[in-house]
Amino acid sequence: MAATVLQEMVSVAAAVELFRSLVPPARRVDVAMGEATGRVLAAGVVASEPLPPFTNSAMDGFALRWADVAPAAAGGSVTLRLAGESAAGHPYAGRVGAGEAVQISTGALLPAGADTVVPVEEAEADGATVTVQRVHEVGRHVRPAGEEVAAGEEVARAGDTVTPPLLGLLATLGVERVVVYARPRVALVITGAELTGSVSLQAGQIRDSNGPMLAAVVVASGGEVVSLVRVGDWEEATVAAIASAAAGSEVVVTSGGVSVGPHDLVRGAAIAAGFTPLLWRVRQKPGKPLFVARRGATVLVGLPGNPVSALSCFSHYLHPWLQAAGGRPFAWERTTRLLAEPVAVTGDRSVLLRCRLDGSLVHPLARQASNMLTTVTEADGYLVVEPDQERAAGETVELFLYPWGTRGTRGTRGPWGGRRAGGGG
Repeated sequence: MAATVLQEMVSVAAAVELFRSLVPPARRVDVAMGEATGRVLAAGVVASEPLPPFTNSAMDGFALRWADVAPAAAGGSVTLRLAGESAAGHPYAGRVGAGEAVQISTGALLPAGADTVVPVEEAEADGATVTVQRVHEVGRHVRPAGEEVAAGEEVARAGDTVTPPLLGLLATLGVERVVVYARPRVALVITGAELTGSVSLQAGQIRDSNGPMLAAVVVASGGEVVSLVRVGDWEEATVAAIASAAAGSEVVVTSGGVSVGPHDLVRGAAIAAGFTPLLWRVRQKPGKPLFVARRGATVLVGLPGNPVSALSCFSHYLHPWLQAAGGRPFAWERTTRLLAEPVAVTGDRSVLLRCRLDGSLVHPLARQASNMLTTVTEADGYLVVEPDQERAAGETVELFLYPWGTRGTRGTRGPWGGRRAGGGG
């Protein structure tokens, strides 16, 4: 765990390292398969039976003995007696003998004595006999038991994400429960006397956007929202809200109240609730007044109140923290593209520059004010541009993609992203 020395006005890189050091050991939970989608396996899964569980037909056709039809491989035809049928779920009970064939459906159990399937397109049946007009080789169109998975084979490893196809595979093998990493529990405390959840506004009020927005991005990052409260700018109420939030969560996330104004109460309230400050202010914009504290194993992250500042800090620090606390690597999803226009940063603060993607190009957005949520809805991600740095048009840059997906791939990035949980760190 990180040291308890308060760090003030640190670099973006130093803030990232502090968050990395605060990641707790991921909790393991046993869940039913219906609750496993999108979760990271904490233990591998071994097949207790083969797949397929029995030798079956890959085609609708006729199950027979190669010895009876081998002459047809060189030309001509062979007529066999139809002895019965093997349908899916209703296997043929007898044994295929010399000169016999059994009608068979795709997926149906291959009868004893048969070793080859001839598709219906390559034979003619009249109800009593079947004439095989063409054959290729012994074992054709037969799926042996265990062809896909052998009994005792590991079919999923610790660290794999349970995707819908993997869920289907495990269900086929009769797996009912799996051990996964728990979703980190997040308690949200939204501060500000001016905020309301009501549609109707009184003089000086604004509607709370940070509450629903942060709850949504917590879920997109793999966390679980266990509580969400809104509190005015009163010290006693803020202390009580933080203390209550800390009781049932791994991380308390506040918004607002972390700057230097007379009504910025979160830092003092966190200390009164037993938290030790670890970080206050990062050399960046937006999001300079970021606050981090710890009480035992519980972390408190005080986000700025401006919506864009809150999202920027969440995306760069809390998103990888939640990923790691849920069993994935401490990582972001990133892409490398070409910068469409030059950018330059003056001053001593890094800039998290909101950008949109257009094919192979990254376009910085014109409006970058920290109160303008419209610019985030138009953006796919952000560039981290260092102080006094210039980036030229046509230069290769790395874009950090927002946790909720890009505008160009909306709806295509789920909580899994691949077989192995992970991404660039």
